[in-house]
Amino acid sequence: LERGVDINQCDKKGWTPVHFAASGGSVECIRALYELGADIIKCDNEGRSPVHAAAQGGHQQCIEVLNELGADINKCDNKGWSPVHSAACKGHPGCIKFLNVLGAVINKRDKKGRSPVFIAAQEQHVECIKVLKGLKADINECDNSGSSPIFYAAGKGYAEIIRTLYQLGVDVKQCNRNGTPLIIETARKSHLECINLLRELGVDMNQCDKNGRSPVQHAALNGHTNVIKVLNELGADIKKCDNYGHSSVYAVMDITGHTECIKLLHELGADVDMWR
Repeated sequence: LERGVDINQCDKKGWTPVHFAASGGSVECIRALYELGADIIKCDNEGRSPVHAAAQGGHQQCIEVLNELGADINKCDNKGWSPVHSAACKGHPGCIKFLNVLGAVINKRDKKGRSPVFIAAQEQHVECIKVLKGLKADINECDNSGSSPIFYAAGKGYAEIIRTLYQLGVDVKQCNRNGTPLIIETARKSHLECINLLRELGVDMNQCDKNGRSPVQHAALNGHTNVIKVLNELGADIKKCDNYGHSSVYAVMDITGHTECIKLLHELGADVDMWR
């Protein structure tokens, strides 16, 4: 510093020495840098503050010091993530609790409409979801596409997240804004563990989308013979038709032509000669 080095000099990502100190959990370095004139609120190229760096690293004491020195614990980065989002993403429930004590907004949504609960579900951090629920976060809040945390989990095959959200009070029979229920999302993505779990939690294996298409029909349209077998074993109606009177066999023959699915549906009792 005596030779004229800028104490706020950044690396190519825009990280300052304070960012590195916060990320590494060094309270002493943060204080020393502050006393030497460092800017503790300076953000990197993506708009992330040193508080984000501390939250991402799970360093509560650094968050506390930065807050004492005047940093904004609710400041969002360029994609709309708050430090709570960062803590939820990296699985630090203790930091989430501490940020809440300091006055952080728990339900803040990013530019895609994703809350910290959504991010925790996305990254499969069960304890973070539980902590956020305990802090009165909305565990049903959807992103901009109309997908809720549990619907996202269903699409990715995250059975543990589905079970956790169910235990916290989320309705497993819900649909997204397009009228697609969880069971259909799991069927068309071929997530067998999730299908079995949803059956265990009381979901109807014949629950249809807004067009009357059943989980079996969606599985057939996507060529998932393994899903058709499981759904049949769980009591799904192989012969069920949609709102237009189309059977699963008709839908497959008319749209995708998955011959193995047609053969299987016939073996399970579907009439391949009756297209409608």
